[in-house]
Amino acid sequence: MKTVMELADRISSIGSATFMNAMSEALADETIEQIDQCFRYERDPYGRAWEPLKYRPSVSILDLTHKLRNSFRKIEVRPGRFIIQSDSEYAVHHQYGTKTMAARKIVPDGNDLGLFGKALQDKATAVFEMKLRGLR
Repeated sequence: MKTVMELADRISSIGSATFMNAMSEALADETIEQIDQCFRYERDPYGRAWEPLKYRPSVSILDLTHKLRNSFRKIEVRPGRFIIQSDSEYAVHHQYGTKTMAARKIVPDGNDLGLFGKALQDKATAVFEMKLRGLR
């Protein structure tokens, strides 16, 4: 059984840079998992199906070579912040569309995180719970 002092120590450490960095790392990993799910289920971050391809309707949408899917990486993780970026030059065209190609969003736009929001909230809750239980 945890003592009150042990619990107080765990609670006070939640604001530490070490814990905040671990939280950022966990949320960055979850974001990459959510991006992967967009490709796996051929849907945008809001749960809407991607528009089928016009010329190859039976082929996986945006995932023929896995190049775009595998291009998303953590480029910065620090306490309270993380940045995920694609090194694909054409990711932006799929995200926003072009004159001849429908937009097939891969990441959320603006403040509405869609399905990513719930997944990130669940991950943050799990990290907090592990910390309070002394598992991390």
